[in-house]
Amino acid sequence: MTRTSVPSMPQTMTAKGRTHERDHVMAEETAFRISAVRNKLLAIWVAERLGKDSAHVPAYVTEVIAADLEEPGHEDVLRKLIADFHDHGLDIARTELEAQLDRCTAEATVLITGSQP
Repeated sequence: MTRTSVPSMPQTMTAKGRTHERDHVMAEETAFRISAVRNKLLAIWVAERLGKDSAHVPAYVTEVIAADLEEPGHEDVLRKLIADFHDHGLDIARTELEAQLDRCTAEATVLITGSQP
């Protein structure tokens, strides 16, 4: 008769911990990718409103993505974009910018995950 090995409790807990850690890392990576795509879509939208020509849009996208790395959340991006509107002599309601941010987040989620947020 052969004896089947049953994992011990510590082995099972370790495996579950690794699975949980892997899932957490994947979720963080997905959130980061969604955020980067959201910022790209938002930067393109803002660039159009600021009248930037297409040659300058990639550099502007990079600026917006970099702004998001200053602090957690999206407040740093909103501050940058509002300042950019003001620098171009344009006003934008914060609520309009937040609504566009939400639309870009939803679109980025679909692009990255293939499902609605």
